[in-house]
Amino acid sequence: MSFYLKLTEKLKNNIPSRGLGPLPRSYNILGKVLVIKLKPEVYRYRKKIGKAILEILPYIHSVVLDRGITGSKRKPKIEVIAGCKNTETLHKEHGARFLLDVSKIMWSKGNKKEKEIMMKAVKPGEIVVDMFAGIGYWSIFLAKKAKKVYSIDINPIAIKYLQKNSFLITG
Repeated sequence: MSFYLKLTEKLKNNIPSRGLGPLPRSYNILGKVLVIKLKPEVYRYRKKIGKAILEILPYIHSVVLDRGITGSKRKPKIEVIAGCKNTETLHKEHGARFLLDVSKIMWSKGNKKEKEIMMKAVKPGEIVVDMFAGIGYWSIFLAKKAKKVYSIDINPIAIKYLQKNSFLITG
């Protein structure tokens, strides 16, 4: 059964039927934090939706509402709607680990295929410059093959996480 159908089933007696159609059909899981976007017509039910998600996916610790990205440092606007208030998590992807706080750092959920392509494109011994590196979405993967990676970002919080993530590279 799909996430949407499970969520609809869980909430059918807790919110008006007109609110079931606009429920989220997708989400992004980063470590133990689930990130969703909600349509305006179901925003008032956000706490109930978050609680239902925790019941459907018991391995999730926090459900957060994504309300966009602001400023040149790409700071997320999020609201914890269920679970633990701590939004720092350890996320694993393609054999790499990333420590991040979803309330402080933007995570781009796309680019999985592109990361695979870049891993094949980089040759051992090459030097790579990763502009707009964030927490190391690309740098961490590329450092596994490249001789040296220079990572640049305007956001000092992202750089601190990038430094921490560079120590997680072998895991």
